[in-house]
Formats: sequence, C-alpha cells, structure tokens
Amino acid sequence: MQNIPKYNNTYDPQTEEWGQKSIIDVTTSTYDFSIGEIIEEGWQCVSGSKLAFFLALLILIGSQSILTAFAESFIAPDNFVFSILFNIISSLIINMLSLGFMSLTLRYLNDSGSDFLADFFAPWKRLFAFCWAYLLLAAVIIAVSAIIMVVMLILVYLLHLNADLAFTLGMLLIMVAVMIIALLCYLTPWIIMDYQGITVCSAIYTSYVAIKQHWFKIGLLMSLLALINVATVFTLGIGLIWSIPLTNLTIGCLYKHIFYHN
Repeated sequence: MQNIPKYNNTYDPQTEEWGQKSIIDVTTSTYDFSIGEIIEEGWQCVSGSKLAFFLALLILIGSQSILTAFAESFIAPDNFVFSILFNIISSLIINMLSLGFMSLTLRYLNDSGSDFLADFFAPWKRLFAFCWAYLLLAAVIIAVSAIIMVVMLILVYLLHLNADLAFTLGMLLIMVAVMIIALLCYLTPWIIMDYQGITVCSAIYTSYVAIKQHWFKIGLLMSLLALINVATVFTLGIGLIWSIPLTNLTIGCLYKHIFYHN
C-alpha cells in the first residue's frame, strides 16, 4: 500500500510538502487528475476512518427519525404555517449534520486531531455562512428556472408550440440546469469550511472556476461514487460501512488535489 498523504495548511516550497493554496492560486492555476487514481487514494484512506463515519451516519439517521416522530406526534396536518416552519428547521438541521461528514473528512486528511464530536459539529460554527450560501444558490436556481419557463411561454406564444410539450421541455431543461449548478458549486461548503474568513460569494465563484476546468470528469466521478452507494442495497446496507467513507474521502482527496500544493 502506498503512503497516504496527510495534508496541512502550510507550504514549504523547498521541501514541496502539501499545503493550502491561496484562493488566487486556485482560480489562476490548472490541475488534472485520474478518476481511477483518486478513487484508489480515497480507498487507501478508508482504513481507520470507518468507525467515525459510521457513528456520524447513526447520528444523522437518529436525528432524522426523531424529527419525523416529533412531526407525526405534535404537528397537526392542517397547521400549514407551523408545518412549513418545522420543515425548514428540520431541513437545516439535517443539512448541517450532513456537512459533518465533510468536516470529518477534512480533519482526517489534515491529520489535525481526532475529537469526533468537535469535528462532526464543527460546521455549526459557520452556520450563517452556509445558510447564506444555500439561499444564494437557491435564488440562482429559481432565477434560471423562471427564465427557462418564460422562454417556453414565448415559444408557445410565437411559434405555437404545444403547451404540454413546452412544459415537458421546460422541466427537463430546469433539471439539467439544476444539476449543472449543483455540480459547479459542489465544493462551496468545503471551501467555506476550509478557508476561514472567506466570503460566501468568493467560495461559490472559486468552486465554479475550479470545477469548470474538469466538469465532465468530476461529474463522472460523482456518478461512479453514487452508483457505489446505490450498490450497497444489495448488501442490505452493510456496504455503507465502506462506501460512505470511500465517497467522502475520495471527494476530499479530489478537493486536496485542487486546493493544496504538491
């Protein structure tokens, strides 16, 4: 087995050790990677991390179960306003807990400690930054969706395009647009978490510039990782013990290849 590279936030140009790039370096430099090699590197990092990710998964599932049980027991179906507020709060809690996997990945690859609870709940320290990022991305998606539907309406009016066909095409285009936006902005939470003090807009732009260089290859990598997790269904979920660390650590290794010196 090859030596697993551990990353840190300092860079010594004489020894060429791993170290964090500046945002300017990230947005002005180029990089490349092999899908096979990045998955292999992620797999090499799985050893010793399975327990932490398994505990994180239990916390996530347990929290979801508690929130669902609370909603079913205490929220009346006809209480529309309270239901919406509870769904927003529940989604926020689950999303923030999901970011704990990212935090565990960064801490593991940085070799910067092993305090599980502190690492898992670290994203809550940047709660408002993450909320602002999600709101901005949601606004972009809504704006793009509105533009697409307006274009479809114009085509219906000017070219007498069938309304049902226009609606179907519009929905397909919206789905494609959402997938593209999600892919290009995928590393935004990682950047917010890893670069202390960075603005949300800078994080979104940096993610866009970085992923745009190899968007197809990164999209293919994400698809392969998703298929690996789906395949765990055939193992009655037992395979998640390996696939969840593999997924997170592979993405973490990709992040380090883009945002850290070598």
